[in-house]
Amino acid sequence: MNDPSTFWLTFTNIAMGVVTLICLFAMVIIIVLEIVRMQRRRRASVKRLDQEWRDLAASIDCVEVQMPAPNAVLPASPRPL
Repeated sequence: MNDPSTFWLTFTNIAMGVVTLICLFAMVIIIVLEIVRMQRRRRASVKRLDQEWRDLAASIDCVEVQMPAPNAVLPASPRPL
């Protein structure tokens, strides 16, 4: 930096470094905002689907279906595989 003939080179390198850092920070901010936007959209979609399922279940007057217990032993298949 003592040589005045290389001042322009040093100044250009510093300016390019600053521009690079600004671009990196902008990219990180854009990525974070995109992630937040996607999470909000997903959360709203899940809420909407949940409400639709609740409305559907409330509108259908159905009989309770008997389901086997999750740990019930099922009979073996009569046909061999």
